[in-house]
Amino acid sequence: MHRGKLDIIVNLLEVCKEEALKTNLVYKTNLNFKLVGDYLKILMEKEWVMENGGKYLITEKGKCFLMKARDVLSEL
Repeated sequence: MHRGKLDIIVNLLEVCKEEALKTNLVYKTNLNFKLVGDYLKILMEKEWVMENGGKYLITEKGKCFLMKARDVLSEL
């Protein structure tokens, strides 16, 4: 089954609820390094994820978006 962008973003944000290295994100989201890097760039530009010492963590803004996105996905 093909995942949409919103599904991938939600999945990444879920993993980032605990500090995660890029490698962990690749394994836990079943994406390749390039895609994870592309999505992380977007998530950091939107300030939904922050990077500290090579580890990624969801921000308060990201948590708010994640709650809204889950609501949307549950209605589909």
